[in-house]
Amino acid sequence: MVFTSSNFSGSRILPCFIIATGMSLTSSFAYAASAQLFVPQTPVVTPVPGSIIPTRVQVPNKDYSRRFDENSIGAADPMQVIRWDGVGGAIDSPDFTPLFATAYEIDALANKQDALLDSVIKNTSALLFSVENDGNIYSNSISDVSDVWANPGSINALHPPQDVDGLQVWDNSTNLFSLTGNPTGVAVYDDLGGTIITTSDIAGAIGQPELINSIDLDALMFNENGTGGFTMLFSIAPVAGMFDGGEIWTWDGGINPASFLSQGGHVWDTAHCVMCEFSTIQSENINALEAVSAVPVPAAAWLFGSGLIGLVGAARKKKAV
Repeated sequence: MVFTSSNFSGSRILPCFIIATGMSLTSSFAYAASAQLFVPQTPVVTPVPGSIIPTRVQVPNKDYSRRFDENSIGAADPMQVIRWDGVGGAIDSPDFTPLFATAYEIDALANKQDALLDSVIKNTSALLFSVENDGNIYSNSISDVSDVWANPGSINALHPPQDVDGLQVWDNSTNLFSLTGNPTGVAVYDDLGGTIITTSDIAGAIGQPELINSIDLDALMFNENGTGGFTMLFSIAPVAGMFDGGEIWTWDGGINPASFLSQGGHVWDTAHCVMCEFSTIQSENINALEAVSAVPVPAAAWLFGSGLIGLVGAARKKKAV
């Protein structure tokens, strides 16, 4: 094993939205080339495990990628990650193109310290997932209630994704990723291009070492510990006759074999019906994984207060003019 880590449509009514969600007007606005307004959320807060599922607006630092990578204004852009605000605004986030001589496509996204990995494994936080050829992001609660958490218009109003191939939320940045098809034999890279996990590692972890050339790591959550080890949650693309792409494994990095995730009252193995989770899901193949849980009350109150302060300041400026 290698571990060498070095239902919104897009319309925008900003004042009402800011008051309702606590978004801060005092934060600096950033604009994509499309001139579509992107509203960053501050401060970044650590979520609290529990049954509450926050709205997409309450969750900061949301990154996504598409099956065929593009930038925030819809132009083809291999290995480009996009940040979104939950109400249709999007800007370019990390671009991993400089790390490779070949223009590959980004697949899974993660952070080395995914905030809720441990709690989703313990079924104390809701699971987020997307599926192939579907622009929605779905949530599955700890009591097995599934819903659309974000639709394409709320992810990118001007260029709604037809699929969400990678997803990373909460944490400050996307610093782990995989490539579509794992063409180099590496399942997970870090943001410097270093090898974290190989396809051989994944094949061995799921007890199928003969699949080394068939492994395509499709979705990922990750958490490294202070001793050089890690825990991860992952899904792979379908393997004919063996896996349908709806399996989710947990793995502690080699101490024990990978096992299927038990979350929401059932086991996410091959027998589990992903398409049965929600009426609009038309594929068993999971594309992205993440987790959400409650936003701490003091932080939520701070956000609400800062939004009001921003509105007051804007009103005074307008009156002065």
